[in-house]
Amino acid sequence: MRRLAEHARTEPWAGGKREMWVSIQPERLTGRRIRPADQ
Repeated sequence: MRRLAEHARTEPWAGGKREMWVSIQPERLTGRRIRPADQ
């Protein structure tokens, strides 16, 4: 978790600090690509 927190480039949408990480393993991915604003 420490490595994830050190390298994460995310901020909670609602603001504040969050201490929970979720792992998602999709079978199929569709939709739009979301990139950081600086790219």
